[in-house]
Amino acid sequence: MAQVSAATLPTVLHPLATASSDVVPSLLHRLDLGAEAPQASADVVVFVRHDLDALHRTVLALSLTSRDTPFIVHLCLFDPRLWSALETNAQVWSRIYGLPLRLTCYSPRTTEAQVAQQAAENPKPQVFCRAGVVPRGSDSLARILTTLQGKKSALFVGATNDASLPRHDVSSVSLPDLLIEAANADLSAHIVFAALLSNHQPKADDTPQFYTLEGFLLGQAIGGRSTIGEVQVERDGGFVSSGTSDRPDDFDAKLDWLSLQMLRKSSSAAKRRLRRPTGRTTG
Repeated sequence: MAQVSAATLPTVLHPLATASSDVVPSLLHRLDLGAEAPQASADVVVFVRHDLDALHRTVLALSLTSRDTPFIVHLCLFDPRLWSALETNAQVWSRIYGLPLRLTCYSPRTTEAQVAQQAAENPKPQVFCRAGVVPRGSDSLARILTTLQGKKSALFVGATNDASLPRHDVSSVSLPDLLIEAANADLSAHIVFAALLSNHQPKADDTPQFYTLEGFLLGQAIGGRSTIGEVQVERDGGFVSSGTSDRPDDFDAKLDWLSLQMLRKSSSAAKRRLRRPTGRTTG
């Protein structure tokens, strides 16, 4: 793909790769460790690529925040070759830290967006992050869940305080302006975590298929049939990245970048049409 001309990606490869399709994530392995809290208030979905050391830091940090706010930690792996190592490590972590863990391993052809979309159908709040992300304090998750309380649908995003991102008043920030105008197509470098509370609906037929976690989340906020009514962005919020080598596939990130640009333009055009006067009024 690196040898393909720059013009081929948006004109040929992107339309073919992002054609809408409803595919169920291909699950290869699943393992539940420890007894889940009966009144779990949220699912924390951690996406794992190859960096198990970074994942260890995330699991350890989450174990320190689960005392007053019970939740389910779901570790999602996309490389079957690491299943044995993940299972061995997770058994030790769950036993030592007293933290229930749900392990799932998907086919390498399964996309992060497919897994995130399936998780979004759960009625409980879903907190998404990558291996290496850790909460700042013991009340980090509780404060996020409190922010979501009483809302029918919302997306709460923790963004890095990156100098390459445009400065905005967070209280009135536009999510597309804050994150999609960044120079780097790898949105995982700017999004630390996201908490999603949504009455999920199937995407519209003309909504492109996404590949990465970040692409799916922003796509929900911008276009399609998303019912997300409120988007809140917080810089350097309750979670921070402790460092990781895990990143989404470069080609997937480029595809999602183009899809988000298209959705943003389409959404902006639709808003302009709605604001345009349709006739003359008399009084």
